Amino acid sequence: MGFFKPKPKDLTRGMKGNISETTVLQRLVAGGYVVLIPYGGSERYDFVIEDGDGNFWRIQVKTGWKHATNGAVQFWLYSVNPTLTKGKGNPRKLYTQRDCDYFAVYYPENGKVYLVPLSAFREGQTMGYLRLSVPMKRGFNSHKTDILMAEDYEI
Repeated sequence: MGFFKPKPKDLTRGMKGNISETTVLQRLVAGGYVVLIPYGGSERYDFVIEDGDGNFWRIQVKTGWKHATNGAVQFWLYSVNPTLTKGKGNPRKLYTQRDCDYFAVYYPENGKVYLVPLSAFREGQTMGYLRLSVPMKRGFNSHKTDILMAEDYEI
């Protein structure tokens, strides 16, 4: 293409989600998992993985972003139904054990993927946090949610 390259589009929310799903898929396959992709995209999970023992696990992919003040990766523990955002009903639906078993969180800032069990979060919790470093002050966890160490969940 020489000096003239096609200009890429600005990333939309959907494009960011596609990048996260593609990155997670690559990491899971490279990590030795068999990955199944549900047809049609209407499930409450993005992938199913088969582990070395023949167990199957439903994976919901999320894109993480840095919390402004506490040095943690944060991500939503719910989905948003765009058909309900026009004032009819609650567009947010929390994930439950009926929906998925793990969140696979892609954090673009460091390029890492974290595989976190849904069971690590309390019922009704809306935001997940993965701590990137140990807090310097005691009492940091006075926030409503528990914060997990990111390195413990990296794949």
